[in-house]
Amino acid sequence: MFASFHSVVIGSHFQYTHLDLTEILTIPFARPIKSVYVKEGENVMSPTVLRLGPYRFFFYSREESKPHIHVEEGNNAAKFWIEPVEPVELAESHGFSTHNLYKIEQLVEDNVEIILKEWREFHA
Repeated sequence: MFASFHSVVIGSHFQYTHLDLTEILTIPFARPIKSVYVKEGENVMSPTVLRLGPYRFFFYSREESKPHIHVEEGNNAAKFWIEPVEPVELAESHGFSTHNLYKIEQLVEDNVEIILKEWREFHA
């Protein structure tokens, strides 16, 4: 049995909430919107792997199986492939400057072992 999230429009964002979750997912209109579902009894939708400076590194629990990491800072977002490519590779970005993307890519590279360990444990 799946329970859906409740969405509300707040300014220029969709805000997703669920009674079983304490975290609120806020997505700008500019990004593609996917329906989000969680199995009853589960409370993990986008586990945070790292927080480094202003950046949150996370992945979605119901997404593709190719290892990657999402990075957010405010309304800016990026996605990096971490396998099978080496070094990591930018998949997409929204709002980050080229300079910030380079810094973030270096942070992903420096922490790729931790990210892969968390990815594998979560998706096992």
